[in-house]
Amino acid sequence: MPSPSLTKRPLGAWLPSFFSLLASALALTLTLASPSPAHAEKADKPAKSQPAKEKLPENVDLSSHQWLKRHMPRALPNLIQSRHGALDRKHIFVVDGLGDWGAGRARGSHQGTDFVLDLPHRAGSERLFVASLIDGKVAHIKTNWGAYGTTLFIYKDSEPKMVYIYAHLDSVSVKSGQNVQAGDLVGTFGCTGNCRGLKGAHIKHQVHVELYALPSSFSPSDVDWEHGPLGQLRKLAIRNHRNHAIDLSHYFGSFKLLPVTRDELADRYTKNKDGGGLTAYLDQQKKRRSKTKKKS
Repeated sequence: MPSPSLTKRPLGAWLPSFFSLLASALALTLTLASPSPAHAEKADKPAKSQPAKEKLPENVDLSSHQWLKRHMPRALPNLIQSRHGALDRKHIFVVDGLGDWGAGRARGSHQGTDFVLDLPHRAGSERLFVASLIDGKVAHIKTNWGAYGTTLFIYKDSEPKMVYIYAHLDSVSVKSGQNVQAGDLVGTFGCTGNCRGLKGAHIKHQVHVELYALPSSFSPSDVDWEHGPLGQLRKLAIRNHRNHAIDLSHYFGSFKLLPVTRDELADRYTKNKDGGGLTAYLDQQKKRRSKTKKKS
């Protein structure tokens, strides 16, 4: 007698089981293919746009740019000082629109940043000082050096490497090879060289700051400091613009200074003849400091 399992069944008896199995397989396939609610929610959200890449100012690499953004807003307020401390920013202006100078073969473009003071004539007798913007070493000093007058070169040896140039100083209070820190007084504010080129009869105080970002391979021995150091630095500096120097106005941060043109500056001097300005400010600062000392 044949086994019941081997008993021949009609085809119609298998069809319901076959279709039930097929439906289960199809349902499982759809379940696996469809995203979970969490995934579906993520898919509905638009993809986050990547932040726009920051555009670097002229003549800096990324490491120099980041360092300057962190450091300069803290250092610049101490650039110009009186005997009572940092000079109030209301007296300091940045000369704008200097453009080109000279003619023919001598023609060139203005480099660096000029800081000038909007002060009355009698305030010129007050002694003002220029402070270093960085920790570094005095690479070279030049006196009566053509249009730049008395000029100081300070080299930042740590990465990112840079050279700062301070021109038109009245005198220098440091020596070549001396180490300085940011905020150290390095010279007196003056107007040597061609600082009067800014339509100059009224300008008594000016400091010109040039800053060059240098490759990590740079060494001070790469420059013959006695003979044409400026031209050599410009050839060695990181450069992607017609000019060579870095525009410091990109790094003022919260230390906002008003830009003035040559003509505006001359007008300010011409109209400000009362002799008040800086002297009154210094006296006010002195009284303020003495009051603070008494309270403490």
